[in-house]
Amino acid sequence: MNLCTNPNAIRLLWLILLFPFITTYSQSKFSYGFHGGSSFSVLFVSGLSFEDPFSTKVGLLLGAHGNYHLSKRSSLVANLNIEQKGAKTTFNEINDPSTGLPYGVNEKISLNYLTLPLLYRYTMGGGSLGLFVNAGPYVGLLVGSKNDDMTMADFETLDFGISGGLGLNYELKTKNLITLELRVNIGGEHISKIVVFNDRLVRGASTNIIFGYTID
Repeated sequence: MNLCTNPNAIRLLWLILLFPFITTYSQSKFSYGFHGGSSFSVLFVSGLSFEDPFSTKVGLLLGAHGNYHLSKRSSLVANLNIEQKGAKTTFNEINDPSTGLPYGVNEKISLNYLTLPLLYRYTMGGGSLGLFVNAGPYVGLLVGSKNDDMTMADFETLDFGISGGLGLNYELKTKNLITLELRVNIGGEHISKIVVFNDRLVRGASTNIIFGYTID
């Protein structure tokens, strides 16, 4: 996939370039901040008839966020993240049904993405502590990979999917917020160009534990 000519990649780059201007619009209804945490990611093959040959890989997530407040409890949230994804393969633990031989050896698949989740958030509770839920789509741009046998050319440039999260807000005396969120991301696109079994391709998923600070 050529990044320079792919229309989806061009749209994503425009969103990234416009993000600072979007975040300065309507300051009375807008808050912004920064966040970081851990990403627990895995690759999986839809419809695989035996145990998926991948296990969880732990990585980092760092980013900035902006919240546009529709009302006291509802808001639209945009994140711009650098997220380490991938998986650990366990091919040597699975035999090829046709030959009875192991598929291969274990290795780490490291994929670095620039991700942009666009979420609707609803906050419940009163006082200084609030509970929130959010959900929406995300798009990811592959910016780097590190693997023994595969390169970036073996993976699609873009990843699309759905994100959903549950978290807590704690309001400080300065009216700024500290947040803790558990978020799940499920990829809806095939991210690998390599067929792994019976003409099936690889999709990705990750779970994030995110700590944030929001300036209101």
